[in-house]
Amino acid sequence: MSVKNVLAKTLIAALGVGLAAACKPKEVDSAPQVTVPAPGVQPTLAPAAPSTPGHFGVVDLGRALAECRAGQLAMARLMAQFKTSQAELDDEQRLLRSQPHPAPDKLAALQQRHLDLQKGLAQAEARETAPLIRGLQETLKTLATERGLDAVIDRAAVPFARVELDLTDELVRRFDAADAGAR
Repeated sequence: MSVKNVLAKTLIAALGVGLAAACKPKEVDSAPQVTVPAPGVQPTLAPAAPSTPGHFGVVDLGRALAECRAGQLAMARLMAQFKTSQAELDDEQRLLRSQPHPAPDKLAALQQRHLDLQKGLAQAEARETAPLIRGLQETLKTLATERGLDAVIDRAAVPFARVELDLTDELVRRFDAADAGAR
């Protein structure tokens, strides 16, 4: 046998051992595993085993706020306040539009009042809903703890979640029950 043939068989045997070692199932722990490659092949990191899957829930806090009784009452108060102010602005706008040539400064003032009304409504909504959101979050924290959840994720941030993971309906029921008990 020639030296060339011996070298070829040795190389093939070495590659075979390297391939066999690379294909052999390995026990995986949480640390990355380094595979010793065949000669001339770059070493690679094998992926670490996934950690224990967490227990998650999802919630639509905006929907919970809109569906709970206290949230509905707050929105009704805000809408009543807004409707009165909006009706006044609508009357002024009709009056200005009925004029053949309304003064540009009056139109600008009306637009500014409309913007101020929207800004005021947003501020009033924040004042009305902030304590409700804090209460919903506290109720949600209790619910998540009782269910042994590691995290609760906003529904808007999750493209898909099983229906069983959604805590929104239960959150509304518990919040309404606690709110009724507090009165």
